[in-house]
Amino acid sequence: MEIEHIKDEVTLKNVLNIADEILGIYSKGDNNSLTYWKSKFHENPELLLFSKDSDEICGFPFGIIENSAVTLRYVGVKQKYQRQGIYVNLLRRLKNKQNY
Repeated sequence: MEIEHIKDEVTLKNVLNIADEILGIYSKGDNNSLTYWKSKFHENPELLLFSKDSDEICGFPFGIIENSAVTLRYVGVKQKYQRQGIYVNLLRRLKNKQNY
């Protein structure tokens, strides 16, 4: 299992599609649109992470900067990957990005 930050807009869209599958949030309001997350990607791409198993995206946390601190907006892990420590590892990795 690997954890990476999103490096391009294609990967961002793929992770957002997984977010919609897991949480049902993608495209539901201005703060969940592809346009919104593209702007966050360009501001702080290191706060948009995902985990993958081979080529399959299995989880993500999305953080944003609010009041000079990292705020967790969304986190999700596909059901078949739950209870494997992915959620905790994703949050740890995001927490390590809090030096703002």
